[in-house]
Amino acid sequence: MADNKENITKSMDMFNSAADRIWDMWMAGLNSINTNADQIDSITRSQLDMAKSARQEFLKQMEEMAKQMRQNQMQLIRFMEDSMFTGFEQFNQTTQSLTKDISQKVEELSKK
Repeated sequence: MADNKENITKSMDMFNSAADRIWDMWMAGLNSINTNADQIDSITRSQLDMAKSARQEFLKQMEEMAKQMRQNQMQLIRFMEDSMFTGFEQFNQTTQSLTKDISQKVEELSKK
């Protein structure tokens, strides 16, 4: 009977030891899950921050491009205005010169 009692005690000790190890493994698994979740959260935050930064940089570049396009448009308009005024001025000078030349020719012919 003493052997049975001793065997039962050893069996109970082994069972308790095994149960303790199972609980330790269970807790290690839960800690691992928690650590993995924290890492996933960190990676997700990092990706979101990078996306936000990229979006802000894109918007900044688009604003700069729009400003440059506006400046280019204004330069083009000024160039066109200058070209038209210069062309009109040259046209007026040519017309006045031709008118003067024709008037002189008519005057010369009328004197003869």
